[in-house]
Amino acid sequence: MHVLRRLRSLVFTTRQSHDVDRQLMNHSNTLASPRPATEILPSVFRELPCDILRLVLEASAWNSIYFDRQHVVNLLVLSKEINTWIGWIAYHTIVLNPAKVDKFVSFAQSRDPEFFKPRVKVLALTGSKLSATKEMEAVIRDRLQGLHTFHYSCILSPFIYMGPSLRLSWMPNLQFLSLPWRLLAAQDAGDIEQLAQGRITHVHLHFEATDLGRDLDGKLRSTLAKFICVTHLALDRYTDDLLQWLHTDDMRHVEIIVVFVTTVPPPTFPSTFTKLKTRPVNHIYSFGPFFNRTIGHIDFFVDTPS
Repeated sequence: MHVLRRLRSLVFTTRQSHDVDRQLMNHSNTLASPRPATEILPSVFRELPCDILRLVLEASAWNSIYFDRQHVVNLLVLSKEINTWIGWIAYHTIVLNPAKVDKFVSFAQSRDPEFFKPRVKVLALTGSKLSATKEMEAVIRDRLQGLHTFHYSCILSPFIYMGPSLRLSWMPNLQFLSLPWRLLAAQDAGDIEQLAQGRITHVHLHFEATDLGRDLDGKLRSTLAKFICVTHLALDRYTDDLLQWLHTDDMRHVEIIVVFVTTVPPPTFPSTFTKLKTRPVNHIYSFGPFFNRTIGHIDFFVDTPS
């Protein structure tokens, strides 16, 4: 970690821009001459073996992928050699708020359709409103078929869906689906059937407080029952009746159920709820940083406090 902090604190000689996304999207046109990485980096790293240096730079890029994209861009434009090390990390996870959706759609449409399929594995759409909905649907359908994780959330409260309905097309490699119940419920029956027949094993559903007061039980149960490959289910809100149903034979394929609780001590559940685990949070807005830390991790349910 000392090496990573040292690397993050260094000033690299690169072209600077206030638009990090534009810099990332055009990095191939701004690369430095192809010199070895040991000549580009400061002297503190020149004594390191090449394989160790690569591990350090990759770890530094992963450490910055969500909250310091500028650092990733700085690494990308150091040299062509370093670009080949870091490029796959830069595209692995795409997090878009409303201000970035249009730019990303334009960039995606300008590239070969096959460019993103092997690169982009995680897509997270955040924000109160999603612009270019139809265009984004086309990008997901035609260019992001390599996705294994898809998140949809709202910045102000990550588990409140506000905005136009995004049609979720079938994604053959999708394993982790995290989205508001209202968005899933708004899908056509045929689209839900296609999603359910895929490879999704982890589902995280976000409910608004008013959702549980509605007569949703029938539709929620019929929808969840279609996802027969799901083994892990997370719910930020729940009812006792829902938890009891999830422990019946109808949902025997679900192995772990995680519920978020805001009370201390957490509520006591019947001993028959053998699949159930709880994850305490201090306040509903604590979901925000928790969401950001777990983007892209299908091991979301590992080491969950019981």
